[in-house]
Amino acid sequence: MLGERVGKDVSMISITLDPATDTPEALKKFAEDYQVKPGWYFLTGKYEEIERLRRKLGAYHPNPKLDADKSRHAGLVVYGDEPTGRWRAVRRANPPPELITDAVLQLTVK
Repeated sequence: MLGERVGKDVSMISITLDPATDTPEALKKFAEDYQVKPGWYFLTGKYEEIERLRRKLGAYHPNPKLDADKSRHAGLVVYGDEPTGRWRAVRRANPPPELITDAVLQLTVK
């Protein structure tokens, strides 16, 4: 839905919550299976690194018990305009692509 902007002025980064399952090979296969175009990156790494990144992005629940429930993470999309430092989030279970697209476009309109 973001069309030609992806890979140019819009990048998408998906970060696994399950690095034991989501190996680089598994993420590459996922991207190939869904014919993902350049500009969308799938990241995995050591569990501790992923946790540190989630916290830096504010992509965690302050209640450790709720945060440990991975099913609660599926509806979190963090997006931002890096040059301006403006960041926001959509916190909704399975947000429709139109909602995400509209949110990103509103933030990045110059």
